[in-house]
Amino acid sequence: MSKSIKAAALLFIMLLILSHPTDVWAHSKLTASEPAAGSDVNDVVSELVLTFNENIDPKLSSLTITNAEGQSSALSAVTVTGLEMKAVLENALPSGTYEVQWKIISADGHPIQDKYSFTVTAPEKAADSSENATEQPPAGSEASEETDSQEEAASEAAPEEESAPEDNGNAAEGEDEAQSKTSEAAEAGSSPAILIGVIVLVIVAAAGVYIVRRQARNKG
Repeated sequence: MSKSIKAAALLFIMLLILSHPTDVWAHSKLTASEPAAGSDVNDVVSELVLTFNENIDPKLSSLTITNAEGQSSALSAVTVTGLEMKAVLENALPSGTYEVQWKIISADGHPIQDKYSFTVTAPEKAADSSENATEQPPAGSEASEETDSQEEAASEAAPEEESAPEDNGNAAEGEDEAQSKTSEAAEAGSSPAILIGVIVLVIVAAAGVYIVRRQARNKG
C-alpha cells in the first residue's frame, strides 16, 4: 500500500513538472516593452521601457538601440528598478526601423540576452521643428556679426583720434615759435633805446666834467 502511494505521489509530481516546465526551469524574460515589439509608433519616441518577469541586476544589465543602417542612438541614461529597465534617448528617434538589443542577469545569476524591433513614423511637426533647428543659424551669430561691425568702425575711427593729438602738438609748437619770435623782436626793439640812453648819459657826464673844469680855471 505504501509503495503504491509513493508511486502515485511520484507520478503526480512528474505530471506537474511536465505540465509547467517554465515555472520550474524558467529564467528572467521580457514580458512587455514600450514601444512594443513589432509595433509601428506614430508618436515621439524619447525613451524605452522594458519590463521583465523577475528582478534584474542593475549593474550588469544593458541596452542598445540601432537603426536600419546599424547606427546606434545615443542614450543619456539607463536605469534599472526592480522589474524595469528604462533607457532615455538624447534625441527623439526620427522615422525608421529600430532594433533593441538587451542583456540582463536574472535573479538566479544566469545571463540572458535578446532583441526585438519596432518602427517609428515621426509626427510631421516634430520633423519640421528638427529641420528648422538645423537650418536656422545660432541665435548669437547675428549679435556676433553686429559686434564685429562695431569693432571695425571703432578701429577705423581710432587713427583719426590718434591724429588729433599730433595736430594739437603741431599747434603748440607753432605757438612756441611765435612767442620766441615775439620775444626776439621785443629784445631787438629795446636795444636801440638802451644805446640812446647810454649815449645821453655819456654826454651829460662829459658836460658835467667840462663845466667843473671851466669853473676851476676861472677861479685860478
